[in-house]
Amino acid sequence: MATFVKLPSGSWRAVVRRKGCYICETFHQREDARRWATAAESTIDRGGKPKPTRIADKRTLANLMDLHIADLKSVSKRIGRTKLDMLKMLKTDPVGKTKFAELDRLRIIGFGKRRAEGGAGPVTVGMYIGTIKTVLICVARYTISRPAPTRSMWPASPLFI
Repeated sequence: MATFVKLPSGSWRAVVRRKGCYICETFHQREDARRWATAAESTIDRGGKPKPTRIADKRTLANLMDLHIADLKSVSKRIGRTKLDMLKMLKTDPVGKTKFAELDRLRIIGFGKRRAEGGAGPVTVGMYIGTIKTVLICVARYTISRPAPTRSMWPASPLFI
C-alpha cells in the first residue's frame, strides 16, 4: 500500500515500500500520484523495476517543449501561432538541444545574446525567455531530477526582467 503525503507546496508525494524496494515521486495532483503508485506496486510485485515518471526520459529542453505542447493539447488548450513559432524556433536553437541537466543561467544568457545579435529587440528576447520559463514551470509538476526553477535562476539583466 502506498503512502501519500501532501507537501507544503500543494503537491503530493507518493511513497511505495514493497518487497524491500523503496521509491517515491512527487506529483502536482493526488490522482496522478495514486495512478503512478498503483503501477509501481504492480511492477514490483512482478519482480520488475518501477518506471519513473514520463519526464525522466526527457533529456533536452526541446523534449520538454514537446511535453508542454502535448499537455496543452491534452486539455484542449489552443496554442497561439506566435507561441508555437517561438517553441519551434527554440527547439532548433542550440539552447533547445541542450541537455536538461546542463541547462543553466549562462546558456540562457547566451541564447538571449544570440537573439539580440540576430536583430531581436529586448521585448522579443524577453518573450523567448518567458517561454522557456513557462515550459520549465509547467513541466515542473512532474518529477525532475533537478530543482524546479526559482527566481534566482534568472539573471538580473534588464534584458531578462
